[in-house]
Amino acid sequence: MTNNPSGFYTQFLTSIDGWHLLAGTDVEAGLAPAPAATAVYANTGLRAAIESLEANFLSVSNWLGGPWFWPAATAFARAHPPLEGRLFLYGDGFPEFLASLEHAQLARYTSDLAWVDWMCMRAHAAGDHLPLTATRLATVPAKALPGLQLKVAPATHWKVSPGYALVELWRSARAGHTEIEIKPKASAGVLVTRPEDEVWVHEVPIASLHLLDALAAGQSLGKAAAHASSQASSSHPFDLQAALSALLDNGALLMPTT
Repeated sequence: MTNNPSGFYTQFLTSIDGWHLLAGTDVEAGLAPAPAATAVYANTGLRAAIESLEANFLSVSNWLGGPWFWPAATAFARAHPPLEGRLFLYGDGFPEFLASLEHAQLARYTSDLAWVDWMCMRAHAAGDHLPLTATRLATVPAKALPGLQLKVAPATHWKVSPGYALVELWRSARAGHTEIEIKPKASAGVLVTRPEDEVWVHEVPIASLHLLDALAAGQSLGKAAAHASSQASSSHPFDLQAALSALLDNGALLMPTT
């Protein structure tokens, strides 16, 4: 007689202290006495989840160091067990979890770093695409540009850098250099792309993110530019060429198929 795979998985998770039953699993099966086999692998499973967080969120791990990172990762893994056996994308919700830490300033930096790590994970796993280039866009007649429907590449992710040099901090933390002064800086955009095999992380104008927001919502280039312009301030007027160039230079948009 063979074990039911889903029932075994439920027993496996519930045998780990603090881990919850997965939604949709058999509660009665989960409450039944765990077979000896699960006891052998229980701690290994929890440790694998924690080590996956350490690898997937390397900048956070380096920034906090083991004595701080491992307790946080353990608490997260117990509250949010993996939903599948593949762990290379494990960590959805980890940035928000870090933001809830009691140490407000520490939580702010670690959560922001985790968001960049998370975006890099997603970019790495996204499907390949042919990026739109400035040269290709220049072949489109000027009168057709406002109505052009530009698609955001599947590997493209973006976030606002809130008041300090987040990209600089992230690069330093990823490299293991944590003795760095966190410099106040005007908000900018963090753009993560993968135009070829390598994931890119760059700081771009905030206007580029506003443009991406509108394009991702299905707006034409003209309407997206109008939206981005409406978000600009008098001290930082909207520059469509600069905002769009940052996206094209980093391969954030898809080459049109027609």
